[in-house]
Amino acid sequence: RERSGPRKLRRSLKNLIKGRSDDTSYPPLDRSLRNDLTKVYRDDVIRLQEFLQRDLSHWLEAR
Repeated sequence: RERSGPRKLRRSLKNLIKGRSDDTSYPPLDRSLRNDLTKVYRDDVIRLQEFLQRDLSHWLEAR
């Protein structure tokens, strides 16, 4: 069992960056709410995408 501390934090950050989670499932967002949130955060997502030099366009897609 892994204790808390720098190693666990480092692993958690790595998993977050790589898009992994702890397999927690959440109910889907209401389509209208998702579209509203996408509009509100669009510019922030674009700036984050440029900062990370990583394609985050899937965060902006309508679903």
